[in-house]
Amino acid sequence: MYGEEAAVKLPLDRMLASGAEVPAAEDVSRKVAEVVRTVRENMLSAQRKMKAQYDKRHRDVQFQVGDRVLLATDHLRLEGHRKF
Repeated sequence: MYGEEAAVKLPLDRMLASGAEVPAAEDVSRKVAEVVRTVRENMLSAQRKMKAQYDKRHRDVQFQVGDRVLLATDHLRLEGHRKF
């Protein structure tokens, strides 16, 4: 889920540090660790870009009790109200 750690964690750093006896396994482990690092960096970069775009158009509006506001009800299901 977004913003949470993955349910399955690979202890890649420990696997590499343990001195694997199979060179092919060590190579695959190193490649997987690099892919994980790259994906993590790309996700953080994408999040920063999306935040920057959101912040360009977002206004921080605060309302007080009694303020009059307009409410869009297009996507609300109101009791006793049907379009068709």
